[in-house]
Amino acid sequence: YLDVEELPIKVLANLMQVCQKLVKAIKEIYRPDGYSIMQNGGVFNDIGHYHVHIFPRYENDGFGWKYSDDAFEHSEKVAERLRKVLYN
Repeated sequence: YLDVEELPIKVLANLMQVCQKLVKAIKEIYRPDGYSIMQNGGVFNDIGHYHVHIFPRYENDGFGWKYSDDAFEHSEKVAERLRKVLYN
């Protein structure tokens, strides 16, 4: 599926359950002030399939869509921490 309107309701409901579990893990690990859940559709979906972004948020964090040179390495570390909380 590319965009949210293509997803069967049952798949979308299951996806939101996964988002809920990830938010709980993010809160446990990072203790954010809040979080943002975002999905890019249409021409803004640059990887060719439906996906969701979940960002821990902190007051005055200057949140924006930006990457640094070490983004992939950092993402791998975040993924490993989430795996430990979700599957242990």
